[in-house]
Amino acid sequence: MAAPSSDSADNESPRPVSPVDMPTQINRCQHSHEAHDHAPQYWAIAERLNGSGQDPTVVLDSGRPRKFAHLHRVTIAPGLGIAQRLGPLIARCAAMRRMVTERAGMACGAPMEIVAVPVPGPYGDTRAVSLWAGAAGEPMPPLPAVGIVECDAAVVVAACPTARAILFDGQFPEGLVLPEMLSRFDRFDDRSDFLALLSLHNPVDSWIGCATRTFADGTTHRLHIAARASGQGITRSLRAVVCDITNSESAPAKPDMYSSALKHTPILPGHAVALIDLSSMVVHDWVANKGDRIGGWRHHRPLLHPADQALIIETCHEMRVGTRADARICARVRFDPSDQWITLESRWTRIITGDQPQALVDIEVVAPVPASVVDHCPWCEEIADEAA
Repeated sequence: MAAPSSDSADNESPRPVSPVDMPTQINRCQHSHEAHDHAPQYWAIAERLNGSGQDPTVVLDSGRPRKFAHLHRVTIAPGLGIAQRLGPLIARCAAMRRMVTERAGMACGAPMEIVAVPVPGPYGDTRAVSLWAGAAGEPMPPLPAVGIVECDAAVVVAACPTARAILFDGQFPEGLVLPEMLSRFDRFDDRSDFLALLSLHNPVDSWIGCATRTFADGTTHRLHIAARASGQGITRSLRAVVCDITNSESAPAKPDMYSSALKHTPILPGHAVALIDLSSMVVHDWVANKGDRIGGWRHHRPLLHPADQALIIETCHEMRVGTRADARICARVRFDPSDQWITLESRWTRIITGDQPQALVDIEVVAPVPASVVDHCPWCEEIADEAA
């Protein structure tokens, strides 16, 4: 597990402000003299996922997702004078790790109050800031639910309490692998672009997308996620800010028929179906029959036998570049260095080409199937009890 990085180690060159970043009117206040006209009903969320070396950017504004927008374009600021105060206020809020406020005056004479509230990451560093600017004395709207989650390659390393509530129903997710995390969503938009964050060949460094998931109480929530990645190869890691936008004016998500179809695909007993992203060599979906012991493998990271690693890497490469469309592989895995090796028979089919090629893999365990993959894992023990 990678150690948490410090703010001082992060560095990203600031982007110069261009004319398109400027509001259309900056010489005078764009609102009337009525005080309530300076009381927006939504907060804006500025991320600083890479730390103090990065200029903060806007990922949520007026309840709507934004794609790492410049602070000068945030709608809670009624003029350039207010917008220019946001960067220093965010820096002060992040350093002090508490809410900070600042008074300012508009050209129309209306007194303004600018508020910044830190969104702490799992290790206490401020990785995002909630922003509001309104008429002095006006009530602030409720703070949005915003959390931070950190992953090391395709494994969840840590999540702050709010992220645990939004993504994992309050459970501690440390050690969860990608198939288990993604299975918790009813819909996850732009999955292929998200997987490009983990690519070993041509990775992207940032991504935004929306997702939908059903909470434990049965309510459906719409989430906006913005992520940044850093590092190379197997040391690559990502950090994401997750915003619950359920009560915003954003359009509700439509059901994802393809994801639902995969989850309900008839599967032979003792088999599992996996989706592998060939650019990152990461399994991001794992489907098995309910109660089948192999279903518990979805939430653990397997260790591949050293003698079989070259074959898997070669197969992923050949399918990624298009020189191979199918394969049959026998390989061994285990989930703890003290366990016995488990032999698998798998049939691979390349199903998607292009920038993020994918393989669909039918996997069968060669007997005997272990009763429980990981000792003392409540999910594995529950599945083993159902299968007994």
